[in-house]
Amino acid sequence: MKDTEAPIVPTLSTEDIKTLIMTIRGRQVLLDDDVARLYGYEKRAINQAAKRNEERFPERYRFQLTKEEYDQLPSKSQTVILNTGRGSNVKKLPFAYTEHGISMLAGLLRNKTAVQVSLGIVDAFVEMREFLSINRDVFSKIITIDNKILEHDHKFDEVFKLLKQPETIRQSIFYKGQFYDSFKLVVDLIKRAETSITVIDNYADGSVLDMLANKSIGVTIVIVTAHPNRIPQQHIDKFFAQHGTVRVIASKVFHDRFVILDNREVYVFGASLKDLGSKCFEMSKLEDTAEFLSRLGSIV
Repeated sequence: MKDTEAPIVPTLSTEDIKTLIMTIRGRQVLLDDDVARLYGYEKRAINQAAKRNEERFPERYRFQLTKEEYDQLPSKSQTVILNTGRGSNVKKLPFAYTEHGISMLAGLLRNKTAVQVSLGIVDAFVEMREFLSINRDVFSKIITIDNKILEHDHKFDEVFKLLKQPETIRQSIFYKGQFYDSFKLVVDLIKRAETSITVIDNYADGSVLDMLANKSIGVTIVIVTAHPNRIPQQHIDKFFAQHGTVRVIASKVFHDRFVILDNREVYVFGASLKDLGSKCFEMSKLEDTAEFLSRLGSIV
């Protein structure tokens, strides 16, 4: 480039230039759009000058942004979509120039104006570097505070998550006539399951499927009963069509009734699920479940 090109250079103060400087890959840089504007040249001309002298622009002087780095730029700093001339538009990833790259450009542009502009840019880089150095401790404290806030937010999220969970039911007694209350208790348990529900009830019938229809999507169902014929195949088929597969296993090993959630929580019922509310019964949570679930695994 020669002096005869007489670039038109906008008047920008050091403070204005400092607003254009950003940190990428741990370096303070100016993007090629801003460099071209400061020097009064087209961006294409600036980058071509650097490309023709690649040996003078190692990566610590000039580098092209990756797609990931480009996507993280403020929207005002992102380049426009350029037409390739081949019927399609592509996004031109910008080049970033460090302080040393700016100084090297000034020598290539070969005009007094470029040298003056370069001095202003370098001054801006120096002031930015001094500002960051002086306030390093402040920035470090801000980052520490932000990290602590994020940590506390995470802890609050965990607390709120626990608060939103339904209270664990340890033991309840239901009296004759409490049809709805006992039915609702079982439905609430079913809704808690995240992966699986196992119902063990020798006298389970189609009404058990009505309760299980309240499960979450994707939760698998197993019913263990001594009388599988009490659950009509037609009911099983219709349940499968809407809610997924139900496995019915015939077994006479159990006397009491159980509801197992996610192979982890075990609830014991003193009455068949189909008879809830007909007579007084107790429901309690089994605390020591390891051996029970181990033996259950050989059956289910």
